Amino acid sequence: MIDNSKLCCMVDTARHVMQEHRENRREVAARIAGSYYVKDGQRKKTYINLLSLYSEIVTRNLISNNPRCSLSTFDVTQRPAVRAAETWLNQHLVKMEFASIMERAVLDSLLGYAVVKISLASPQESAANAYGIAAGEVLASIIDQDDFVIDYRQRDFRDIQFVGHRYRVPLDSVMDSKLFSKKAKDRIQPMTQDEYNREGDKRISTIGRGYDSVQGDLEDMVELWEIYIPRYNIIKTF
Repeated sequence: MIDNSKLCCMVDTARHVMQEHRENRREVAARIAGSYYVKDGQRKKTYINLLSLYSEIVTRNLISNNPRCSLSTFDVTQRPAVRAAETWLNQHLVKMEFASIMERAVLDSLLGYAVVKISLASPQESAANAYGIAAGEVLASIIDQDDFVIDYRQRDFRDIQFVGHRYRVPLDSVMDSKLFSKKAKDRIQPMTQDEYNREGDKRISTIGRGYDSVQGDLEDMVELWEIYIPRYNIIKTF
């Protein structure tokens, strides 16, 4: 049995340990953003932003377009189904903007490491991306380092006890869902998007906003934490 309070304590500890890495990454991202077009970018003027130029060139050379898949089979009777699967897969890669996701992954990897989540879209994730990907469809999404947590104590990824991330979704998509308990939904409250992480470091998403105060959302939103526990193959949402 998983002790939820102990799990939350371990997640908080891991987030504190990872704070320095997030701060260093934000500093490099500010330098890439430069000093001319971004209020919260690099303070020192750079007439030729070589970091930005380098990241653009590397990204363009590694990811130029959506990949295309080719499927085949030796079973003649299954060839129509295989061709249909191939067509669907190539269309779905375009639909979920896979090339853009991988471009962002390349940029994140230049700043430290990249995390891409491959899953079936939940109703909440579908609502968050304006139903561009329907619930139950294959979804690829970038997990920003600001929103990521992992069991940092282990030397090998295969040994981790937990890994997870934070994401923002419309509040009504949570309240209308049967995936969450009534007790949890009675306690949940709308949350504005804060400039700072709970640990005190400034979020990277504030770069380029052009304002210091946090503005309200068009509709009520809430932040959820999704924690995966490999040993038991379960996901807990907080």
